[in-house]
Amino acid sequence: MQRRIPTELEDTVIDFCHFDAKTLVNCGLVCRSWVPASRYHLISEGMSEPKVEKMKDVANKILGSGLFLRDRSRARRSTKTWVAESGRSPSPKCACSHPRSSVPFYSASPSSNLIFDFKSRFDSLKQVIDCISLCPRLVSLELGGTWMRRGDFASGTGMRANAQLPPKLRALTLTCDLDYILNWLLQLEDDGPAIEHLQLHHIVQREVPAVAAYLERAGASIESLALLFRDNDAPDRLATKLYLLHAPKLRKLTLEGTGSPTTTQITKSRS
Repeated sequence: MQRRIPTELEDTVIDFCHFDAKTLVNCGLVCRSWVPASRYHLISEGMSEPKVEKMKDVANKILGSGLFLRDRSRARRSTKTWVAESGRSPSPKCACSHPRSSVPFYSASPSSNLIFDFKSRFDSLKQVIDCISLCPRLVSLELGGTWMRRGDFASGTGMRANAQLPPKLRALTLTCDLDYILNWLLQLEDDGPAIEHLQLHHIVQREVPAVAAYLERAGASIESLALLFRDNDAPDRLATKLYLLHAPKLRKLTLEGTGSPTTTQITKSRS
């Protein structure tokens, strides 16, 4: 396989999969070329202990020998998350995150839900999209904790032609810098996925034009929308640009960080 995982993700959990053996094998076909890059490989979630040996056999066939499974579950959790850890010496940069305890914004199976919450400094939006495009069946995506130095997607070595988000993507949660990703989505025009559930976090004044433009373009398919502001001036500015008439299917609207006048103005834009 020619695809290479970005260097920012090396030494990080890279195998995301369900506790079903068939799904694990399919995931392994994609991830096996990444094995030397990472010490940790997430095998399953919600797996009961009697299944551990069976899953270990499958994992060894995919990832090679010298692996052992260990429990990485949080205390007071009814499910377990098992991690296959290679026997080589720990890397000083190694990071294996605990499972998130929050409920996903969009209900989806683990094999179709992906959360990027890396604090690595991606070199560009290109690297983020390249990672996401490896999951064509993705229906739910949360992108957060990423700080991108460049938003330009039109140049760079190894650029994928006609890069797009997975066509089945329906839920999108963004807690990262919004400018680059929203402007890139706007460039997709009608080729982008029909997002039905959208959450935009930490909105600041600088990002308001991109937020307003994207909501106008994507509003036709949105059924639930959450806007969470970090900048005191951002809500008032967005209220003057936001027209929820572009979202005829909208059934749920969540606002956080807005005062009563701004909330009223945004709500009225629907009527």
